[in-house]
Amino acid sequence: MIGRRVLGVVLALACIAALVVGGLFLFRPAEAELAGDVTAGVVPDQPNPPDAAWSKPRSQLFPGLVPNAQVSYIEPGRTDAQYAAHLLATTSDKSGRSQLISINLIDGSVRWRVSASTPFRCAERMVRGGVVCLFDSQLRILTLDNGNVARTFSAHITSRAVTVVNDHLVALSGSAINAKQASVNLQSFAPTGELEWSATHITAGLNFGLSRSGALIEVTGVTRTDGTPIVHQAADGTVVPLPAGAATLLPRDRIAVSVGGATKVFDRFGAPAGEFTGRPALVWPRDRALDGLPLFTLTPEPGTKQGQLAAHAEDGKQLWSRAVRTSLYLGYCSAHLVVRDATQLTVLGAADGKQAWTQQATSMQPVWCDGARVITLVDAVTLAAFRIDSGDEQWRVRLGTGAAAPRIMATTQGFLAVGATWFMYK
Repeated sequence: MIGRRVLGVVLALACIAALVVGGLFLFRPAEAELAGDVTAGVVPDQPNPPDAAWSKPRSQLFPGLVPNAQVSYIEPGRTDAQYAAHLLATTSDKSGRSQLISINLIDGSVRWRVSASTPFRCAERMVRGGVVCLFDSQLRILTLDNGNVARTFSAHITSRAVTVVNDHLVALSGSAINAKQASVNLQSFAPTGELEWSATHITAGLNFGLSRSGALIEVTGVTRTDGTPIVHQAADGTVVPLPAGAATLLPRDRIAVSVGGATKVFDRFGAPAGEFTGRPALVWPRDRALDGLPLFTLTPEPGTKQGQLAAHAEDGKQLWSRAVRTSLYLGYCSAHLVVRDATQLTVLGAADGKQAWTQQATSMQPVWCDGARVITLVDAVTLAAFRIDSGDEQWRVRLGTGAAAPRIMATTQGFLAVGATWFMYK
């Protein structure tokens, strides 16, 4: 049975940070050919507890580099809620020297390695079989097969983030004008290298980033000087006209703009499309299968750590509401909404909000779903699986990474637990 991947995620109140990665200055092949897109990985059933298949010390994966920053990951070929069929990892030392590696998920060997004098910033999606990365003041596509440079683009040397929307590569650059304002620039490129459009904005605030959803892109963390969000249609750079407020990109090419405890929704042309109380709380990753679900919102109760999680129809009508902790993850698994906070895992009917079951869990972690089971860390080092229909525990495994709180990556070959030593469980 093919199931669905990790749908555990942080609330939409948090921006999605750009991955920081590293790689080596490689000379560009004259006319390197990009392959077709990599086939997305499917999710195997996980009815039995996985065993440790291989392990590798982190120092062996990144030789000659004492990591100063947390390892970041790129999952090329993964779309929507599927598990990663390929995995790239990167880290940097104090000087900025970085390595980007492609990991063989079957045995833990390194398929290829790229080194650079600066960290990489890579897009979360591929384009034409390549991984799009900023490094050594260049925007490049690296081929997934061997890490070679397939194409170099004329992006600004101050570019700090890149994303891929369909076949458009959008890079964000910028610099401070004064202590409170910055000038930011967006450049969109075709995979063949042509500049499609460019746009510059003066911002209120200096800490800017880049986010995408559907056919839209947003400069996050800042607004224009009049308080309006910076949102473009990726295809042609059209600016979406929006009122002042905090923007959140929603499924189906919609934008929520929140002011205080109220939120208004707009379509990709800036036309009103509903309003509601609270701020959006998104399931992540933004799986296309979730497009028919209600819009979930969170309304904190002042002075407490509690709030109301609610579901709304597209016109803003509230469908249901329940009390929750305001610090939580949301997930989706086989018509159920999975709510994960620091004390428990709760599964609700997505349509009616009725509680199906709950389990104690002592650390707030993302959740995965293979179609029949919810899989999550129930404490810092114990991975467990529960049947989505009943909550019955099917298995639990104590992870042996040597880390106090290992990071988990769900792949088609099993669960990769990352600490001082990397263990693959399958």
